[in-house]
Amino acid sequence: MAHSVNLVSKRARSGKVYVEKSVRLNGMLKTRAEAELRTLKAARGNDHLNQLKKHLWDDRSGMAAFILEHCDRGSLSGKIQDFLDRGKNFSKGYVWHTMKGIAKGLAFLHHGVKDAENDHPVPGWDPIWHLDLKPCNVFLTNVGKQGGYPRVVIGDFGCAVFNTDKVRGLEHPSRQSCGTPQWYPPDGRDGSRYGAETDLYQLGLTISTMCRRARGPDIYAIEGGAACGRYYGPDLNQASE
Repeated sequence: MAHSVNLVSKRARSGKVYVEKSVRLNGMLKTRAEAELRTLKAARGNDHLNQLKKHLWDDRSGMAAFILEHCDRGSLSGKIQDFLDRGKNFSKGYVWHTMKGIAKGLAFLHHGVKDAENDHPVPGWDPIWHLDLKPCNVFLTNVGKQGGYPRVVIGDFGCAVFNTDKVRGLEHPSRQSCGTPQWYPPDGRDGSRYGAETDLYQLGLTISTMCRRARGPDIYAIEGGAACGRYYGPDLNQASE
């Protein structure tokens, strides 16, 4: 839904690069931009969620711009294509690392948990659902890399929904207002329900697509019990179902 996405530098000689995402503020796009800005503000300080550096909002011109963290290793979809082109499979360690990074980001969005391995859900936290999780919205960066693998960062919160907005009727009670239908779970495709379960389903599809080095999810493979393909054992195949 972005009007444009550009790489920008704060100073010509600093070498520090950011991403500038411009959005039009009209109709549904403004509603989605407001939700994205709220999510970006809530995500501040979390290593697995794309960080907002600055934003500009001008209702008169009908434009907004978000200055975001730049992830120097690109997106997971780009990495999948790179491995496919080179005939290379992701190691099991890389797959588990990616799953863990995404899960940690979702734990914060859903429960306010900063340390998913040790902390408990934050009382009174307003759950946030990403609702458009897929390889092109998962980014990789060498900044803060862990165990030889790039840091995993969830980005693009243009479809995010806060639970309070759903309860107050500001968001549809059962149908996603946006997203990628190909990545919807069954209850999302029939418009009966969405929420935390949508993100978890899309996490599984993302890992399955990563393992299979595919451009999109293979529902038949998942339903057939081989979500990650023959190269990987039952532990990953079951975890992605």
